[in-house]
Amino acid sequence: MKKSRFRRIIYILCVTAICFIPCCLKGIWMGSDAPFHLARIESLNQALQMGIFPVKVHPSLAYSYGYGVGIFYPDFFIYLPAVLRMAGCSLEVSYKIYIFILLLELFVSMYFCVRKKTGEIYPALAAGTLYLFSYPVIDGIFKSFTLAQTQALVFLPLALMGMVLFVEKDEFPWMLGIGFTGLIYSHALSTAIALVLCFVFLVFQLPKWIGKKKKWFYLMTAVAGVSGITVSYWGPMLEQMKAQSYRVSQPWTHVSKNVLALHSAFGKSGVGIVILLLSCLAICAFVWNRPCKSWSGVGYFIGGIFLILLTTNQGFWKTFEKAFDILQFPGRLMGAASVLLIFAFAVIFAKNQSCAKWKNLSLGCVLVLSMFGGFFYWKSNEMPARENWDNRNICEEIAGIGAGEEWLPAVTTRENLQQPGIVVSNSGKSYIGEFQGRELVVRLKKEDAPYQLPLVWYKGYHAETEDGSAGEINRRGSDGLVELTDISEKDAVVRIWYLGTPFQKICYIINVCAAGTMFFIALAARHRRRAMAQ
Repeated sequence: MKKSRFRRIIYILCVTAICFIPCCLKGIWMGSDAPFHLARIESLNQALQMGIFPVKVHPSLAYSYGYGVGIFYPDFFIYLPAVLRMAGCSLEVSYKIYIFILLLELFVSMYFCVRKKTGEIYPALAAGTLYLFSYPVIDGIFKSFTLAQTQALVFLPLALMGMVLFVEKDEFPWMLGIGFTGLIYSHALSTAIALVLCFVFLVFQLPKWIGKKKKWFYLMTAVAGVSGITVSYWGPMLEQMKAQSYRVSQPWTHVSKNVLALHSAFGKSGVGIVILLLSCLAICAFVWNRPCKSWSGVGYFIGGIFLILLTTNQGFWKTFEKAFDILQFPGRLMGAASVLLIFAFAVIFAKNQSCAKWKNLSLGCVLVLSMFGGFFYWKSNEMPARENWDNRNICEEIAGIGAGEEWLPAVTTRENLQQPGIVVSNSGKSYIGEFQGRELVVRLKKEDAPYQLPLVWYKGYHAETEDGSAGEINRRGSDGLVELTDISEKDAVVRIWYLGTPFQKICYIINVCAAGTMFFIALAARHRRRAMAQ
């Protein structure tokens, strides 16, 4: 290994370790979304131990009524801490290992994007450092605990820079495809934000690519590949949304009510004072030394500032509330704003000759300023308390369905989830069921049907008696719970569990085939490049 590469690896690991320091304290920082995401990890671990894979409905959540969070909220990246839990690690240790890897991914993602764009090492290292200490990252991990949204920040730079390079270069947009695949498997709203930004960029760059058939072919192939590789997430989700309406259609908050004040958008709720300062200095350097030809950096800067200002525009969000209400918080745009402003700084920094002469000193200054910015955020915000989860089961303490309860059926409330394990007949007679792994097992009588089961209904539940006969499953319209309409025997032990749907199985087959096809195309492209190089 070259000495310079070894130094880069050491630098990246050291910066990641510095950002990770708060996690070295005992306990988990219990941000606003911490109970929900910790319950996702723990319930995923419990589902895997029951032999369920892939996990679409988490049986332990919603007071053991089962919550279909895996259908609507991709679990792909939290399988790591769940598997660590299965291996014997505590919830705290599993989560913190995941966070360290997440921080490393954030740095490497930004480093790779800037390195690919500029061809320079030091601007890429500076960009990764800034990104790791940006307010959206620190807030997402330690304060708000928006785990999925922070995971999406790994892939947001790849998607945005991937689109830039797609327009600028005549090659297949691998980075764009990887970025959007990761976004879809991380956080749906972040994917939507990236789609809008990429579309706007394509419109502005229309003359550069609109008439090139090869680029159209590349783009359509990438779209097809990403769609195929992620169909196991969005396919079953659309199937379930078609089957019934959910509480997400009844928003618990509105985007226009969460607009940021101007001082907050440029202060403690923004991208970070250091990113703002350095990107503004970069623009000043551009104006001072215009021959450096970094107009793209100016474009990134304008885009980043525009997104920050947009989070403060009450009129815009009020006017388009119906279209953007699912966003809930305009502050979600700060992640994209930080990416664009870091791109602006790095691109101009790479082109500025005076910065290049003092690259070591410049990188050191960026590191010191970034650490100062992170410390300032820590001191200017009221950080959450830490809690110890070593000897506690979070799924026994909370429902784990989130503040908005978005993925419960629209007619289901917490009041409907107060009798776990109790099966109620049409005549009002109660039967005590027993959860055996993923199955609810109960002895029932045919004449007392139909039965209300203590399970939240999602399409894909299956009932079976001892002789292998299937029971008839439906959804109760009054409360959105599972209803067993009929059984084949007069007196039988019935097992009920979430089996999934045939469409889900088809989606998994398509997913595997698409992943294999794209892998084969990647190998073929690599072989072709090597052959041409020789």
